[in-house]
Amino acid sequence: MYKVFDDKDLQLWKDWIAWLGKEGDTSSPKKYLIKAESMFILLNELRESAQSAHGHKMYKMENPETKKSDSKTSKLTIADFFNNGDLKELMKALSQKDNGWVVPFDPASSPIVIDFAKPSRPMGAALDKRFEKLGNQIRRVVLIKWIEAGCPLLDEEVKAKKSAPSQVWDGKQLLVQQLGMGAVH
Repeated sequence: MYKVFDDKDLQLWKDWIAWLGKEGDTSSPKKYLIKAESMFILLNELRESAQSAHGHKMYKMENPETKKSDSKTSKLTIADFFNNGDLKELMKALSQKDNGWVVPFDPASSPIVIDFAKPSRPMGAALDKRFEKLGNQIRRVVLIKWIEAGCPLLDEEVKAKKSAPSQVWDGKQLLVQQLGMGAVH
């Protein structure tokens, strides 16, 4: 493929590559957002409608900030979490393993996904809309990816998913070493 492209083609490629890095030309974000940032932005986006949602006034969840000090006020409604202003507390409460809402690393077993966010429920309808601030993703995907990542919190290091221990190499030759490069392909 040596010298397949002439100067005009090469300039077109250069212009296209430069265009990819421009801010504002596309709706896609130019900065990678970690899952916690995406979830925080989603919660902030949904705050107004979530404060008035009937279901959010009915369901309560343990507040990890007050759980240790006073057991009477440790449970707040979901609407209270949205009204209090600090969505980091809501994320922290949702991320707790014993809250009954999420199973970190497993959205398919998380009640918030399989029950509360069903498409037939109001929360599901709100999550099935596109989210322009996050590259036009569907809101449900942001929630699911946050749970898949282990429900990370802002300013927290990424949790490592528990995996099976890797097998220790026993010192035998690799397939490539045994048969040569051509045998692999």
